[in-house]
Amino acid sequence: MVPSEAQIDRQGGVQMPLTHFLGLIALVIVAAGLTIWLALWTGVPFAALAFAALSASVILTWTRVSR
Repeated sequence: MVPSEAQIDRQGGVQMPLTHFLGLIALVIVAAGLTIWLALWTGVPFAALAFAALSASVILTWTRVSR
């Protein structure tokens, strides 16, 4: 698919259309809300969920920094 002239910026890169960007943000918010709701509904303590998210963030950061 060839990008239209409106999607090409001054440096020659391709820009994401605004509707796609806003749709991705909406999907991330819905997925986060669903994850929190499901975790609390099943009885997982919120502190455990927060610890898991923090641990995943640290692990991903360490794997990216070591490269």
